[in-house]
Amino acid sequence: MMNKLRRTMNVLGRLMAISALVFVVGIDLVAQKPRKVTQNDIVKTLKSTKNLVALWDFKEQEGQEKISYGHSAFALKEMNGTLPRISEGPLSGYSTLFGNKAFLSLSNSAVGKLNIYGSGQGVTLIAWVKWTG
Repeated sequence: MMNKLRRTMNVLGRLMAISALVFVVGIDLVAQKPRKVTQNDIVKTLKSTKNLVALWDFKEQEGQEKISYGHSAFALKEMNGTLPRISEGPLSGYSTLFGNKAFLSLSNSAVGKLNIYGSGQGVTLIAWVKWTG
């Protein structure tokens, strides 16, 4: 799944910032009455979501592994260079800037609960992406 996501991001654009990436199994999204939502509200809601597998908020500095919240602490490693951290984003206030052919990787041996397969399985993937250029 991560390889497919990486290929998709490479095809879609040259420069983008990802602020958050969330994997949830079997989520039911229900419309709620609109209200002012803070960063804290979003983080708290996402972290308490039933069946949350992984949530990355990209708060780590350039060169550091990006560690997830959720079922396990999945560590995304920067490959083919480094990915700068920029000061904007809906969860931690930061994002990771892609565009220099560097990418994030998770080894097959570390995939664990992210390996979702079989009939009747479903995954919800949420990503905050800002396209530039």
